[in-house]
Amino acid sequence: MNRPLFLLSAVLALASFSSAQRSAPEARPALWTFESSGTSVNLHAIRALSGGLAWVSGANGTILHTEDDGKTWQACPAPSDGQGLDFRAIQAFDGTTILAMSSGKGNLSRLYKSVDGCAHWRLLYVNPASGGYWDVMRFIDNEYGYLVGDPVGGQFVLLDTKDGGESWTLEAETELISRQGVIPASNSALAADPDWGIRFGTSGPGEADVLSTTLAAQTRVLGTWRRVRVPIAGTTASQGIASLDFRDASRGVAVGGDFAHPEVPAQTAAWTDDGGQHWTASKNPPHGYRSAVQWNDEIQAYIAVGPNGADISYDDGRSWTSIGSDNWTALGLPWVVGPGGRIAKIDLDQLRKKKR
Repeated sequence: MNRPLFLLSAVLALASFSSAQRSAPEARPALWTFESSGTSVNLHAIRALSGGLAWVSGANGTILHTEDDGKTWQACPAPSDGQGLDFRAIQAFDGTTILAMSSGKGNLSRLYKSVDGCAHWRLLYVNPASGGYWDVMRFIDNEYGYLVGDPVGGQFVLLDTKDGGESWTLEAETELISRQGVIPASNSALAADPDWGIRFGTSGPGEADVLSTTLAAQTRVLGTWRRVRVPIAGTTASQGIASLDFRDASRGVAVGGDFAHPEVPAQTAAWTDDGGQHWTASKNPPHGYRSAVQWNDEIQAYIAVGPNGADISYDDGRSWTSIGSDNWTALGLPWVVGPGGRIAKIDLDQLRKKKR
């Protein structure tokens, strides 16, 4: 299923003095700082690392990176056979080792790896199922990673690697039989952690669910899968969970909605405080469909973005407040990326102050 969709705020201050020579309050800098990506394609995923490193992937074989905290973004040469591919997932371990996953029907879903900072790419794996479609790829460390694709033969595709992506194994999990799908919006419909396991959200038709399993501490062997319904729109194929993130083993947030009607705020977010055994709809949801959500320790809050803006929650997803109205797709805080090659950085310090 190919279902991609997808505050500019400028503050001008005039200093004036009254007859008593009182100065006006100092103007606050913009919450969003827009950066030049050098491209106009739709950007789908971002992986932010420490030291000012970040990697971005998008349409038409686009992969970008920054080494100077976003001051400049450099384009990577696309794989020789991947210039037209839609790269919807990017995994970077450092400044030199990167995996990129393209999404598309059949053999348009591929995995590439670079070990020299994207100067050269090696094709690792091509989707062998002509009707398959890869949606999301996440790693829990430099060796163990997981990839989820839409159902083939009525069963979700689950691939895993134990060697940094060099080889992948198709897991035949009978609990993953489904007629649902996964929204490949921002490479964040799947969350994975070595302590609590793997969780991913589904789209319709039918309902929106989170499927989850544990991981054995040493062997990373998967446990039994569990399916829990989430109060997010999921009746049709354009509805469902687009992203989920957990601040710890118990507390997490899922966002989504209807990407065909992104302005509709109903059924766009839910939260859990028991590890996903139960989910509750947000009392004050984001103001539209949201394609990505991420927890940030620095400000102790979740940020969610989508086609009609961004929202923040300081109470673990129970309520959300708007912090912008621009069109975004994916988060790798402090960066956010979206359509038309748009990249911006969020001033997290302002959001921390706002909370106080």
